[in-house]
Amino acid sequence: MKPAEEPYVLGDFDDAEFEHDGTSYLFHRDGNAFRVEQEGADGENTSYEIEYAVGITPLQQYLVETKPGRLQALDIAWDTENRRWFHLFPDQKLTPEDGLHWTGPYKNWNARCAECHQTDFRKNYEPRTRSYSSTWSELNVTCEACHGAGEAHVAWAHAQESGADPSAAISGFAGIDNYGFLTGLEGSNQFRELNLCFRCHSRREPIGADSPPAASLFSNDYRLSLLRPGLYYPDGQIRDEVYVAGSFLQSKMYAAGVTCTNCHDPHSLKLKAEGNALCTQCHNPQGNPDFSGLKPALYDDPGHHHHEARSDGARCTSCHMPETTYMRVDPRRDHSFRVPRPDLSVEFGVPNACTGCHTGKTDEWAAETVKGWYPDGRSGTPSLAHFLDPGMTLDDVAVERLAVYAETVENAGIARASVLERLSQAETPEVGIRVAPLLDDKDPLVRSAAADLQAGAEPEYILERLLPLLTDPVKSVRIDAARYMISVLSRPIPDDKRQALSEAFREYQSSLAAKADFPETQMAIGGLALALRNVPVADQAFRTAAELDPQLHEAWRMRARIAWATGDPEGAISIAEEGLKKRPDSALLMSTLAEIFGSTGRQEEARRFLERAQEAARQNEDP
Repeated sequence: MKPAEEPYVLGDFDDAEFEHDGTSYLFHRDGNAFRVEQEGADGENTSYEIEYAVGITPLQQYLVETKPGRLQALDIAWDTENRRWFHLFPDQKLTPEDGLHWTGPYKNWNARCAECHQTDFRKNYEPRTRSYSSTWSELNVTCEACHGAGEAHVAWAHAQESGADPSAAISGFAGIDNYGFLTGLEGSNQFRELNLCFRCHSRREPIGADSPPAASLFSNDYRLSLLRPGLYYPDGQIRDEVYVAGSFLQSKMYAAGVTCTNCHDPHSLKLKAEGNALCTQCHNPQGNPDFSGLKPALYDDPGHHHHEARSDGARCTSCHMPETTYMRVDPRRDHSFRVPRPDLSVEFGVPNACTGCHTGKTDEWAAETVKGWYPDGRSGTPSLAHFLDPGMTLDDVAVERLAVYAETVENAGIARASVLERLSQAETPEVGIRVAPLLDDKDPLVRSAAADLQAGAEPEYILERLLPLLTDPVKSVRIDAARYMISVLSRPIPDDKRQALSEAFREYQSSLAAKADFPETQMAIGGLALALRNVPVADQAFRTAAELDPQLHEAWRMRARIAWATGDPEGAISIAEEGLKKRPDSALLMSTLAEIFGSTGRQEEARRFLERAQEAARQNEDP
């Protein structure tokens, strides 16, 4: 991330014109400033000065200040390799009222991006004015973003240069190592590294608003996204832009203790070796003493990969780290290091590396070929897809199979937690009883997922099972426990747990306040307020959510239902109809109107909206 000035701006601003789907963009210079003319938040063509350039290759994005302090990312980016302007989301036709419009909350830099691109970022969002006065210590990711405050390290370095005693120079600083860097995370080098790297290299939900301290625990600051439909394929392969953490945590590499710096140099940003040499530093006939459990063998050989030596198919990454292209020009590799399973493509429709290269061949051909190469291999054996298949019927047998998978500690923690999340769709209290022992699991992802499954239990069991989690060592687990206990807050709480509940609940409320600029957070605030019987606060939260993203039909529906429940059916109808203008295809709002009209005796209108809702639901389900 750099200021929008020479030589950092790489795009063509020499009166370059770009047109997409009837919308025109003009990129030009105004003295030393770089500017773009395009549709603004009011629907009118507006000229914006480019404030920052983000990225070098394969693309560069640009930020503009639409209001004082509010930075928004343009949907038009510069392809640095092919030297052209292009639209990042060519299939979207968005109006300024849509939250996904480039001026909307989901493209806001302060809320969604800055924390990982700037050092010591402070969001400083003011909910009443919906404005930002964000600050940062340094523009871009610098040394202190990972190493923490550098004063002690500078003192250590000066002592080294002068011949003085370095340990004496840093003796007055607390919580630092022998080089003057922050310490504080217990555990292996892998544990320390992943807690640091995953802060940005993950699909996750932040708990706070600002950059956390360099030595903090990931699960105290973020909630990692699980292997959900839309984000991942059922077998765990990457689908949406999920970055690295969720993939790597599934891998045998992670289980064996491999960490980021075994392959990547964090300072030069280069790989430790080129081509297959990166992999054969461990995967070779001699093995690697750092990973003694690895079977020594000749892997970089046609006898293993069955492709011509030095061909694209002979690259380890071609089979074990296939690429998916994001942002239209940015290919990224899957870090789950999985063995190609074209048999799963036949059964579940997931991608496979074989037909990803052999585009003229079928999945069946690939499955038969791999089976021929490795008759005793994985083909036909159970995989994660057999437990995360969204089409699976959750009968008693399936529930038991999934519960056993989640209980098996040899399975990856993120996979076990994802299977528990899948079990939540069974909607039977027996499931919560079945997995209750996992509330004590060593993996915080598993503990949180098991806590979610207690929501359908009887109140006394919710208290019995979740009260211990209020003092969990991990903040994200404590917050989840507090959130799942909202339904039993009116029940008697043991005296020795009241303070823990109060503190965990404050942590939950603080996490919501930190993301008050997220429409989805306003929905959560509204749900919390309803659970606490605070109807005015709930209504205001849903109103704010709809104002931030008018397409968020759930917010309109909740506002309408509140008006209906508080004795104002005409107001409820008006709200739902207003929401339907913003989201004309919403079966949810149509069915809401059908309910309200039916409750007031207007059966003909109720029938009409019910039929419209059914038709809209059918159309929305069409591929």
